Amino acid sequence: VKYFFDVATIARISLGRSWKKLGVEQQQQFVETLSELIVATYIDRFDRYDNQRFTIDDSETLKKGMIIKTTIHRGDKELAKLNYYFRDGRVFNVVANGISDLSLRRAEYGSVIKEQGFVVLLQQINNKIQPNPIKSRRIKSTDLSRVSSMLDCGLAPSFLPNYRTTEPLSYLAT
Repeated sequence: VKYFFDVATIARISLGRSWKKLGVEQQQQFVETLSELIVATYIDRFDRYDNQRFTIDDSETLKKGMIIKTTIHRGDKELAKLNYYFRDGRVFNVVANGISDLSLRRAEYGSVIKEQGFVVLLQQINNKIQPNPIKSRRIKSTDLSRVSSMLDCGLAPSFLPNYRTTEPLSYLAT
């Protein structure tokens, strides 16, 4: 995950102005918690895998990065359009069917911090992680393989020369 997603950038943008108000330790804690959430989310999605296939539809070069436009299919049915926004070779935003994950995080996290504080936000994120395999059991090599396969999906190695398929999640296995 740390090689495919720019979690530090996602964290900083997700918290908006609140990011600068946090101490370095709190910022690092948030980055680590967000990284765990991303891993748990992808593990959960792969636990529900049912013969979907992933296609790369297009790519677009931007001033500060690129977009890889993809579609998830099951049989002849299109399930979702996913656009991966890259900067400096790593994903910083995923837009699913026109809805930005980063915008949703920013709105949700900003509201929680403003109304209830940073500690409550961390608790809420940890509660989302809790039911997932990353927190409730040791990560198995099959989990790592499934998530790595999703991240590889034929798209990353073709344009990310520094992306290494064996490393993104291997540090999490215990």
